[in-house]
Amino acid sequence: MKSRILRSPMNPGMQTAQTLVPPNDLSFSDAAAAFHEEISTIQRPGSMCQRSPLLGPLTHAQWEQLHCRHAEHHFGFIVPVL
Repeated sequence: MKSRILRSPMNPGMQTAQTLVPPNDLSFSDAAAAFHEEISTIQRPGSMCQRSPLLGPLTHAQWEQLHCRHAEHHFGFIVPVL
């Protein structure tokens, strides 16, 4: 099941935990700075070694796969304006 989740697109409809929802007054520059900080953390090998509440223990590479699936999910909401 873990490998299927890591290799398949995510389905919409999961509720986001409120602790992960950014505040409404977060500025773009603050959000961009936080994003860049997270990216630098992710780029350090072995930095992502926390246990997933849903999938259990994951390797750094599996965490990267999961984040890529999650980003793919969000990019799917982008609609080009012509």
